[in-house]
Amino acid sequence: GEYVLGMHMKAALGASAMAGYVLGGPCAILVSPRIPPEWLGSAMVFTICMASALQASMLIAPPWCAPVCMLVAHITLAPMWALMLRVAEGRALTDMILALISFSFVGMSGVVKAVAVVILDAGLAPREMVAACAGGAAALGTVMSTALASQPRPSSSDLKLRGKRERAGSLADGAGLLRRLGVGILANTIAVVLVGAHRQYRDFFMPEVFAAGGLGSSPSALAASETAIGVVVLSCIGMLSFVTDNLTALRVILTLGGLGGILIAGLSAGWLSNMIPGPLWVFGVGAGDFLAYMPLTTVLFDRLLAAAGETMTSAILPIIMDTSISLGAALLLVLRELALSGGEDGDETVASVASFFATLSQGVGACVTVLIVLEAAAFEQSIARARAKTAGSGDVLPNAIGVDSLDADIDEASHLLQSSSRSLGNLHSSEPPEPDGRLPGAPLSLESVPQTSDQNP
Repeated sequence: GEYVLGMHMKAALGASAMAGYVLGGPCAILVSPRIPPEWLGSAMVFTICMASALQASMLIAPPWCAPVCMLVAHITLAPMWALMLRVAEGRALTDMILALISFSFVGMSGVVKAVAVVILDAGLAPREMVAACAGGAAALGTVMSTALASQPRPSSSDLKLRGKRERAGSLADGAGLLRRLGVGILANTIAVVLVGAHRQYRDFFMPEVFAAGGLGSSPSALAASETAIGVVVLSCIGMLSFVTDNLTALRVILTLGGLGGILIAGLSAGWLSNMIPGPLWVFGVGAGDFLAYMPLTTVLFDRLLAAAGETMTSAILPIIMDTSISLGAALLLVLRELALSGGEDGDETVASVASFFATLSQGVGACVTVLIVLEAAAFEQSIARARAKTAGSGDVLPNAIGVDSLDADIDEASHLLQSSSRSLGNLHSSEPPEPDGRLPGAPLSLESVPQTSDQNP
């Protein structure tokens, strides 16, 4: 295989991709949350086409230049998820929209891995495989971005359920948000960095992990496994659209994440102890990765901001997490490469990858579970403070059950009715009284109605 700076080309390309996300993060934080809504579609298409062109250029670039092309391509891609979130957030069906977007990523991830194996088995180099996949990414990404950007703006009913989402005016706005919710966001970021780096390690070395689990490394197995796991996990995320109370939905999201951490740690410990079969370990850890990663990086922030009554876009938070995840994954790949640098090419590759992955999984799963528990407690406190402050000011937080909004509407209507009655009374008092002494427009009393002998009072 090809080597660059003493590293396998595959590991070098992976580390370059993660480093690109890290370097592109600061620019994405400054730009993505401030782009006007009408420009989001064009920004997404430009981002995807530029990144695909840079990756395709590896086909003609010398081997040493391939990691540089990958680095610049992923600097360009850094704001992509934030741009998509800007379009999808603040809607009654945000959970379902993000689940569909994520499913497209997961499904294509399995397909691309299968195609990549076929290309590599045909004798092409890793950089040529990446370049070949870039053309399809540009076409599909353009279609997806155009379709997503064509969606109408959130309706009035969406605003009642999720609150308003406004683009960030300055860095001070983001700093204020972090001050109010920062403890929980910090715990969430650490948890997602751990599971994200773990998941990306699994993605890069999925053929070896599958082979160690006794599943082989056929392209169809790789694609089918990712699709099956993605359908289950993302269906759970999409069903959150039917959970209308934002705080309840937030609790469900954190529960799913904690369950994922338990699966990762528990099944890996069982496989290393020869207590469970390899296929159960492979699929169970994959499901745990998705459960601990997808809900916390897709729908959590929109629900969190709605439950806390925040109006700023949630796009800043995923960029911070993506940047941190990429840094962790890049470091993990480099450390693994250094640890295996003494072996020959292909020597004990499957065994070394599987052993490292299973040991890593135990620690990652345990840490993620503990961090999600801490995160849940911090968010509960932050939301309680926000709601207490809102109750004192008389404002109303978005509540998908609708009770708070309905009470507010009734109170407002009663206030307007009382004001109208007082105004009408003042108007009547300025007119001359009726002959019977009543104010103008006042209802007749029984005493003022002439009675006859055959009428009942």
